[in-house]
Amino acid sequence: MTAAFMEGCMNIYSWLHIHNRVRPHKIALKYHERGVTYSELFRLTDSLGSALHDAGIKRDDRVVIMLPNIPEFVISYMSIIGIGAIVIPVNPSYTSHELMQYTG
Repeated sequence: MTAAFMEGCMNIYSWLHIHNRVRPHKIALKYHERGVTYSELFRLTDSLGSALHDAGIKRDDRVVIMLPNIPEFVISYMSIIGIGAIVIPVNPSYTSHELMQYTG
């Protein structure tokens, strides 16, 4: 455990960054029969994070994720955290009325 983690300064994106360096070829996610390594997860997360940033999403912005339990949820979640924005996960089975409660 790093000192930053012990002090509460580390977010989940920092954890991914460390695992990408320390164990890039280990499986980070498994979905059906496909494994995603830490290096693949980091690359995908970093790429989406850059695209979100280029689209104007910045630190402390709130971003809704409405995805089922698939690798893209994890990639999106990590990307948003990585740029310092706030993730708001929403159940994909919500009705439009329920969704309006989150999006106003």
